[in-house]
Amino acid sequence: MDRQRLVFEIDKLPEAGMKLERVIEGELFDIEGEDVSLNESVKLKGELKKVRRDVLFSASIETVATVCCSRCLQATPQSVRCMVKAQFKPKAEDIQSDSEIELSSEDCEIEYFEGDVISLVDVVRDGILLSFPAMVLCQENCQGLCPQCGANLNLNSCSCGMDAVVDPRFEKLKQLKEKLK
Repeated sequence: MDRQRLVFEIDKLPEAGMKLERVIEGELFDIEGEDVSLNESVKLKGELKKVRRDVLFSASIETVATVCCSRCLQATPQSVRCMVKAQFKPKAEDIQSDSEIELSSEDCEIEYFEGDVISLVDVVRDGILLSFPAMVLCQENCQGLCPQCGANLNLNSCSCGMDAVVDPRFEKLKQLKEKLK
């Protein structure tokens, strides 16, 4: 993995800024899990700009990931297209990492660095992960899993639904539903 492609020395950044166009292997971002994994390289197009000691970063990101469907748990390809922005600031000496501070919405785009080097890896990784919707579906009408036997109802039907055991707390609602029929 070539981490160096997303690591920059602040003093070597041009005053006019720096355009970035990179294709980076997905393994660099360490997005490999049961729920989500990257299928393709990550295409990044953006710029870095130095403003005094701070560095401003903005970029568009494109890739394809595999995400589990929220209903049936089937692996589903998901296109990722997002914008990321960050302002890198030198870590203040007087701020302690264990002290409590109140954050504003602007503070969420601030990354602190120590030394003379910044890395864009975490910012890009966070942008990719935050771009997924809260509920990913393999298809709009996904039937999900049977709550009794666990069968994927998109692939198989089961007889559990016919004899479903009703939670005793909902028995009155079941009776009311039958009366309304």
